[in-house]
Amino acid sequence: MQFTPHHPLIAPFITGVVVQKFIIISIAEKNIMLPPNTATRFSLLKIITAGDALLVIGIVAISIFSLRSIAASKKAGQTVRIEVAGSLKHQFSLSQHQEIAVTGPRGKTIIQIDSGSVQVTYSDCPDQICVKTGRIRHAGEMIVCVPNQVVVKIEGERKQPLDVITE
Repeated sequence: MQFTPHHPLIAPFITGVVVQKFIIISIAEKNIMLPPNTATRFSLLKIITAGDALLVIGIVAISIFSLRSIAASKKAGQTVRIEVAGSLKHQFSLSQHQEIAVTGPRGKTIIQIDSGSVQVTYSDCPDQICVKTGRIRHAGEMIVCVPNQVVVKIEGERKQPLDVITE
C-alpha cells in the first residue's frame, strides 16, 4: 500500500510504502523504516544534517538582522500632506490633533491626525483598503484611496542607509 503526505511543502519529498507492519519512508532518497503508529510523528532530526542546521540558522540570522536594520532606518515624520486627484489640498503638522474631511470623485474621505500619526477613518470607496491600512507615523509612509483619488503622505527627514557608492 502506497501513501503520500498531504502537506504541500513535504509531499514532493516524502513517499512511503507499508511492508509487513513497517512503513518505509523515503525522504530525499534516504530510507527510514518506522512502525506504522509512529509514521506520522517521526522526527526530522534524524534526517537533518549539520549543514542543513547551519543553513537554517544562517537564514534566520540574516532575516532578523535585515528586519532590525529596516526598523532602525525609519524616522518619525513631521508633516502630513493630503492630495486629492493629484493636487495638494492640505498640509498639517503631525503634532496637531484634528479631523479633516476631503471630497474626492467618489465622495467623502475623513482623515484623523492624532498623537503623531494619521489614519483614514472613513471613505466612500467600496473596498475600504485605505481605512484598513491603519495608522502611519514614519516619513515616507502613505495611505492611498485609489477610487476616491486621495493620497495621505507623511513627510519628514528620511534616514536611509547608502545603497551604492560610485565614483
